[in-house]
Amino acid sequence: RYYEFTSPDNEHKIVVNESSFFLSWGDIYEKRSVCTLKKIGDYTADDGFTPLEHDQYYITWTDTGFELHYSFSGYSYDEYEVVIMEYPE
Repeated sequence: RYYEFTSPDNEHKIVVNESSFFLSWGDIYEKRSVCTLKKIGDYTADDGFTPLEHDQYYITWTDTGFELHYSFSGYSYDEYEVVIMEYPE
């Protein structure tokens, strides 16, 4: 599944491709145009749990990038993992 997010100032768009098999993972891209993406990061989660699909994430936007906070396993006691990304030049 692909998920697209836009920064509050509408200056940046990111796209996350989330997949799972035994584990799950997400590839994070910066959307550079209507038809081009640049991979800028990734994440993993446990036991095939897909945090974006299950709405167990949030994004904090900054002037220079963003932070993707996500649940690693989906359990209520789970502390969120954080991927800190800076926008590429």
